[in-house]
Amino acid sequence: MDKGQTGRYSKSELSVLRSAFSGNESLLYEVRDVMLGFREKLSNPLMPEVLEVLKKFLLPEISADLPLGRQSDLYVGMDDFKNFAPESAVALLQARELAIDYLKERFTVLEGKESTRKVVDFLDRSKEASERHKNFLAYSFLVISSEAGGRHIESRMYEIEALCMQKEETEEEKKVRLAKDSNR
Repeated sequence: MDKGQTGRYSKSELSVLRSAFSGNESLLYEVRDVMLGFREKLSNPLMPEVLEVLKKFLLPEISADLPLGRQSDLYVGMDDFKNFAPESAVALLQARELAIDYLKERFTVLEGKESTRKVVDFLDRSKEASERHKNFLAYSFLVISSEAGGRHIESRMYEIEALCMQKEETEEEKKVRLAKDSNR
């Protein structure tokens, strides 16, 4: 964690993202397509530091190396379980675990390993009803739902794109901005 860091991502992590993805929208699409299972490999391998930062976006974990109030993982947003019957809560938890396992497997593809699994595999109609239900809940979290952190893959790619488009403030620009703010 950087001194004075207030966001989940450090300046150096944001710099890594910007160097990889700014002006390189096609790479962002490639990463998204690998995560969705539309591609089985990237055109060019990613540097290890880029993979590490992507992992923080796509597979966030709680960590001692984060500022106050910035803890997050893929179980965030599931706190309404207390209102569910135990069997429903367990089904939702299992669905989220399926989604996490899927993301981990697809992330290995970004690292250069092979996998033929695709997000649409969660829609397999040949499965038994309770398995189809859990699979669809996992699919919904990854691709469809806008509730409780849903559309996970697309949302994280959009977040990376937005962060890369932000202009990094120089020290001189920061001084000028702070001076203006103090005169108000």
